[in-house]
Order: sequence, then C-alpha cells, then structure tokens
Amino acid sequence: QVNVFDVVYLEGENLFKMYCVACHTTGKESVNDEVFKRTIPAIMNPAFLKAAGNVYLKKVIEEGRAGTQMTAWKTAAAGLTDEEINALVAFLTKSRPRERPEPFNFARFKGDPAHGRALYEVRCISCHGARGQGGVGLNLRNPVVQKEAEPDFLAITIRDGRAGTHMASFGRAGVGLS
Repeated sequence: QVNVFDVVYLEGENLFKMYCVACHTTGKESVNDEVFKRTIPAIMNPAFLKAAGNVYLKKVIEEGRAGTQMTAWKTAAAGLTDEEINALVAFLTKSRPRERPEPFNFARFKGDPAHGRALYEVRCISCHGARGQGGVGLNLRNPVVQKEAEPDFLAITIRDGRAGTHMASFGRAGVGLS
C-alpha cells in the first residue's frame, strides 16, 4: 500500500534534485559561493528547521530572494504549482527536529533602535553588511525576510545561532547577550 506522504516526499525529493541541489547541494550546510560573493543558506539545517515554519519556507520558495540568485518558483515565475512547492517543503522538513526552540516571546520587549543599531554595528555588520545587504551572512533586507520572517524567528536565530553555519549563537550560550 502506498502512503500519500511517501509519494509527496518522493516528488519533493525529485524537485529538490532538479531545481535546488545545484546551489544548495545537500541543503545541510551553508555554501560560500565565490562567484556570487554570498552565502547560500543551509535550508535543511536542523537549527534552521527548528525555528522556520512551513508557511515561511513556502513563501521563500514562491517569492525567491530579491537581490540574490534565488529565483521565485511560483507558477507565475518559474512555474512550480502549489502542490509541487508543498511537496518540496515536505522534503525539506523531513528531518525537522521534534523539539522546538525555547520560545523567545519577542513582544514582551520594548525595542530601542539606537541600542539595536549599536549592537548590529559591533556584532553583525562584518557578516551581514553595513546596510544588512549580506555577504558571508544572508541579506537581511530581502523583501521576503522583511515581510514574512516573524520577529520571534529572527530573535531565536540570533539567540541560538545555527550549528553547521557561520551564524553563531549570540545568546547566553554563545556570545553572552541577554
């Protein structure tokens, strides 16, 4: 008897091999692309998958990442259907850890843009660039990131980092930021 998830997973695996593997290789480690002078993210990295939800992954695949080589893959752009994108997300998340990251609860904090800017200039600028445009680190000014990435997702990424990538932990277990 054929399991529906197995069929979707296999379709997603085939789509990954056809459209993603050339840039993302295995998807488990970041790749520094010397030609394009940017890092191609580890989209199957367990630390990333713990924090990134399926809706976010689907939106990034649909819309791409402006200013990078990551094209939009939705039907109106590169031609993948919703079902194909869902199958791709199912494949990418097959090894998502069951444990979720400790919640951050970003809303409980009052933001201080001046202090955030000072921290960014000391801790983040060397990888993400003076304006967040990316380099070794990802482009934080990407419209999909700006619009779709939840503040808690970003805060958890900063706090916990991403093992197997250049993204260090800046929380208490890493650099020591509170």
